[in-house]
Amino acid sequence: MIENKILSILHIGWGFYPWRKGGLILYARDLMKEQIKAKHRVYYFCAGRKLPIINKSFLHSRVSDKLHIWEIINSSISHKGDSGTLQPELTLVEPFSEKCFSTIIQKVKPDIVHIHELAGLPSSIIDLIVDKYRIPCLMTLADYYLLCPCLKLFNHLSKENCRLQCNLGSACLQCNLSSPKYHRNDLFETASLLLTDIEAKLSLTDVILWQKSRNFCSQVYAYLQKYRYKSDRAEKHNKVVSRERYEQLKIQFKKRRILNSKRLKKITQLVARSHKVKQIYDIFLGTEKQISVVNPYLHHIDLISPKKMISGIKKVKFVTLNGFISIQKGGTLLMDAVISLNKQGYSNRFEIHSYGQVQQIYVEKLNCQPNFFDHGQYEADQLDQLLNPMHVGIVPSIWEEVFGYVGLELLSKGLPVIASKKGGITDYLIHDENGFLNESCSVEELVFWMKKYIEDKNEIFRHNQNILQSSKRTYSEHYSQIMHTYRQVLQKHERNLNSE
Repeated sequence: MIENKILSILHIGWGFYPWRKGGLILYARDLMKEQIKAKHRVYYFCAGRKLPIINKSFLHSRVSDKLHIWEIINSSISHKGDSGTLQPELTLVEPFSEKCFSTIIQKVKPDIVHIHELAGLPSSIIDLIVDKYRIPCLMTLADYYLLCPCLKLFNHLSKENCRLQCNLGSACLQCNLSSPKYHRNDLFETASLLLTDIEAKLSLTDVILWQKSRNFCSQVYAYLQKYRYKSDRAEKHNKVVSRERYEQLKIQFKKRRILNSKRLKKITQLVARSHKVKQIYDIFLGTEKQISVVNPYLHHIDLISPKKMISGIKKVKFVTLNGFISIQKGGTLLMDAVISLNKQGYSNRFEIHSYGQVQQIYVEKLNCQPNFFDHGQYEADQLDQLLNPMHVGIVPSIWEEVFGYVGLELLSKGLPVIASKKGGITDYLIHDENGFLNESCSVEELVFWMKKYIEDKNEIFRHNQNILQSSKRTYSEHYSQIMHTYRQVLQKHERNLNSE
């Protein structure tokens, strides 16, 4: 019986925690941990760290907390997040990654493959899973990477979300032209993780040496941070692409979208993280490819306790989690709204608190605002405590964000949320019930809704009360839902085989 079968499960993703942080890797980590607890045999294949000096790609194998991990170190496929790539052909076919994957398949013999992300890996892996090895496969649509090498289907020049009718090839090239040549960010994260490991080991053996090493590591870390951003900026400004290469790249980006669309259609089951994501993929792939919707969840959200708002709020404390990290995440929108409110004389009636990275382009202007507080980076398990003093959350993203974990985290604390009406957040944020939706995604409308809470604090109490009365999901419920999807995939695959 499929219901009770112990499965051999191979997950595919990019990197691992804590080398990489954020909702996507936490989701994969939480799911794999839960499957191991349920006695399934769980494996993980990824592209990950970049090492300095050594250029050769190699496969590194290790076991961590009963999870067998295979990591391609120094992958020749350059994944630079929002900055995209100028090697689109490599993201389609790359022999070394394919060889590594085939070796792992033969060792593991998985019952099912779960693709989370294919960053740093070629999409030809889909062909191997489906056509060569004929293994049931599901893919959670965690971003738009296979359609857009910059992940977000967001035009960097027009500051608008890409649509099917966009000038494919030319538009892609314009967004990817800023892609740095080198893997500086990955090198930085690899070095940072190494420094952290050194500190941790020394703290257990030699306290004096550990204290000295902390000072040394802090200096190295500061240098790496400077190198990380300064070098990338200099490189972007000096980038020149020949006319011949320009035309080649236009063709290659177009080919990438077309071929990846075909490969996505091969996968046994595509699982969208929200109804909006399903809508977008339906436009690009066609509705004949059935896509299911399963809202994701993270284990640490269970640890966030909702608070009841009490009277006596003098200044409304707005909080954003990574809201100032980029233009796409709504950094410019939120900054302009704060400045506008302050110019209108509201600076002594509200505060704006930021957790997470603040992009350099915002630092100078925000630091001039008397009611802006930058609390720096945070860990997910700190959120329950960090959000305690806050009153209202803001999720200002202007791209079609796949789900928006931060919105769920804020609501779980009992905070009403103001969010742009973009992407998956509309699956759980209901206008004027647990917050407000900025339908136009404009500064003016964001200012309007912020004023609403500042001028009438009863709105905060009303929305908070609605949140407290609503039922909260649990990780256990999500896990049951995703394992039910696994069983459906296995049954669907079996039916497909029988019908051939």
